[in-house]
Amino acid sequence: MVLLSVIVLPGCGGGGGDDKKPDNTPASLDVNPATLSMEFGQVVQLNAAPKNAAGEVLLQTVTYSSDNTSVVTVSGSGNVCAGTWDAAFVVCTPGTTAASANIIAKVGNVTKSVPVKVHRRIASVQISSTGVPCTSSTKTQQFTARAFASDGTEITSTVGPASWGSSLLEVATLDANGLATAKKPGRSQITAVINNVLSLPASMTTCPPASITIKETGSNPPVTSFTLDSAGTKTLAATVVDTLGQAITDITLTYSTSQSAVATVNNSGSVVAFGAGKAGIVASCTPPSCNPGLNTPVYSNLVNVSVNGTSTTNAYVTGKTATTLIPIDLATNTAGTAINIPTVTVNNAAVNPVINSFMFNHNGNLAFLGTDRGMLTFNANTSAISNNTALAGKVLAISPDDNKVIVAATDRVFVYDTAGNTHTTLGVPGATAAYYSPDNMKAYIVAGTTTFVFELGALRTLPVASAGTDVTILTQGNYAYIAGETGNAISVRSTCDNNQLVSVPTAAKPLLIESTHDSTHVYATDGANMYDISVTTAEAPCPPPNPVQSLTTTAYGATVTPKQLLVKQDGTKTYLLNNSPQILVYGPASGVSTFTMAASSTEATTGGLTLDGRFLVVGALGANNVQKFDTATGLVTPIAVNLRDKDNNVVAPDFVVVRTK
Repeated sequence: MVLLSVIVLPGCGGGGGDDKKPDNTPASLDVNPATLSMEFGQVVQLNAAPKNAAGEVLLQTVTYSSDNTSVVTVSGSGNVCAGTWDAAFVVCTPGTTAASANIIAKVGNVTKSVPVKVHRRIASVQISSTGVPCTSSTKTQQFTARAFASDGTEITSTVGPASWGSSLLEVATLDANGLATAKKPGRSQITAVINNVLSLPASMTTCPPASITIKETGSNPPVTSFTLDSAGTKTLAATVVDTLGQAITDITLTYSTSQSAVATVNNSGSVVAFGAGKAGIVASCTPPSCNPGLNTPVYSNLVNVSVNGTSTTNAYVTGKTATTLIPIDLATNTAGTAINIPTVTVNNAAVNPVINSFMFNHNGNLAFLGTDRGMLTFNANTSAISNNTALAGKVLAISPDDNKVIVAATDRVFVYDTAGNTHTTLGVPGATAAYYSPDNMKAYIVAGTTTFVFELGALRTLPVASAGTDVTILTQGNYAYIAGETGNAISVRSTCDNNQLVSVPTAAKPLLIESTHDSTHVYATDGANMYDISVTTAEAPCPPPNPVQSLTTTAYGATVTPKQLLVKQDGTKTYLLNNSPQILVYGPASGVSTFTMAASSTEATTGGLTLDGRFLVVGALGANNVQKFDTATGLVTPIAVNLRDKDNNVVAPDFVVVRTK
């Protein structure tokens, strides 16, 4: 049976000066679909496009024929019947025998054969592959598709080829035969379609990193610690090895710094020094840009950067009911011009917000103040203060890239996006502490007897035995340390899967916890003791090994109520602000000592350290001033401030912060 089909194209106008005759000789013929897998009685339309040698579609007659009309027949318009057409090409009478045939499309001297498989109805498609845990980048993995009828009979040999798909083409691609090529680390879902029947997905994993090692470019032996002057630069190089021991060259790494006011790093590994102090640099395979589908981060070793010089910066002070924010020049030890805190209009009356927290971002250009009337944003460059009244609560944490701020209300948590001025609301009641991973991927939120993890836009809960009190995450990235969630202990969790690796017993429940920028020590206190955990980190696949090397417990010699634990940038000293006029100082080498506050002081409120570690600045109750300590000598310098409330009453310096600059 031979039938005709005509390709109709728009007519061409005459005129013009080009006498060149068009090339109407067919050179090729495109037919879609190129192959057919058809159930008995199914009808499928073919579309043909003849072209000349230049690839231009031609107005030509295409004929169709079947080389086995007992299997398939075809109409003049290219409508294929898996059986026999009636004379009007309206009714397709199904065949009953699985078989193969070809539809031959012809135009001029050009023909194209379309293979056709006619078969029973496909009820399901199943795919399988070689049983390997993962495939290294650039290597291949074979997938096979099998078709089954409704009674469970396999009919693969009677059906046409499968069409293959990958959910993440950056992880795996497939050819027409189901041969997958591994690309970047991650896990993709592989599917096959035969005659519009979609298989269940099968996973293909491109091997994730087992280790990421970074060092100064060209250094041998590897240099992983260096000192720069301000504006100095270094470039880091990464070596990445997958879980099968193969090198990975096509990978998207995220570089992060612990303190962008000291040193920044871009995703090419270029480090630029800014201000005096110390910073830790880490490279990571962070989802979703790396390891998508697996969604587990992998962290490198830590590179330590020291920047020469001294900090020239301001401290800022305010009080719970203060109407102003006062800058303090730490070079001259004088208070500057007070900055008015905006009021909020409630029932047509101006209301002063009650402040509960004050925190600078890592860059030092913005600070965030939590209040009962919204979150205040203070621009340290312009001295402007704005209020987002939708975010009433306490500021708990700021992400290392300064793009996210966590604010805790009584019954929920807000995650504020500083770039988009938007926020996400999380159902987390009673949050008291939070901390971000160095790559900004996830945040641990401590809220009573539940530890929450907010990662990749999803909130996970980690039920714990006891109410947690505080949390820190190492700059190296592999480990989170949570105080109190296992009672009188510090629990260590692997950040890649959030599982607990070990619990470190303590004499009493720790209330505050901090870590050093070089990820060698974790410090915690219960008010009577300092717990000093010595740590060794490793670039390792998930889960990483237990990092705890030793625990040293040192009694302070007094029992106090801890308020704030501050760690010097070089990790050599910690400072515990508490409910006494003595600031408790601890160092692994020096043990316990004290800084005595100036006359009339009853206790410290809050405070901060300059990035170069030279000065500790705190608020003082009783004296109602700000006090600057020389960390080398303990010498204290009182600085007068004049904080007032709306009724002109003296307000205590409840919140003192040092600008990270």
